[in-house]
Amino acid sequence: MNLDSPRKDLNNEFGKSEQMALNAENCPWPQDFVRFYEFNLAKYVRIANLIVQSRQVSEDIVQDAFIRVANKWSKIENHEAFLRKAVVNSCNSYFRRRKLERLYSARYHNPGEITNDDRNELGELLLRLSIKQRVAVTLRFYEDLSDKEIAEVIGCNPNSIPSLISRALNKLNGEISKDGN
Repeated sequence: MNLDSPRKDLNNEFGKSEQMALNAENCPWPQDFVRFYEFNLAKYVRIANLIVQSRQVSEDIVQDAFIRVANKWSKIENHEAFLRKAVVNSCNSYFRRRKLERLYSARYHNPGEITNDDRNELGELLLRLSIKQRVAVTLRFYEDLSDKEIAEVIGCNPNSIPSLISRALNKLNGEISKDGN
């Protein structure tokens, strides 16, 4: 991969202010990261956009992924593989958050408006979960942690986290249905 020649279409897709900020003398990141960013930005925004079907969301996802790469730049062996995984994981997290939002807000006429009563009700529903389930759901959907990170906090095998969260969401869904809401 030739990092010395940034993507030709970068100017067409992103404003010059983003490029100028990266090329400024006070840029906090190494120049090889800047070249990597310029070379890969448009490509990964397109990839994320194909996955999430939202240009704005895909730009946010990719910017966050690049920040994660930048923060670990010197420790990463394969920068592009790390970036690709970060983008895909962030897309998956985006869908998980949307699923939980839809699950909880589907019964409202105006799903975007959540009141204090709604928050209190959600808190009461969460209290019906086991401690492990409550922690796993909170860390996944509030802190957006990975299975591995959640497993470290809970002290269990990372492979058990998806089923733990799935059982918790099923229980929440059942509790919501049982309450007649």
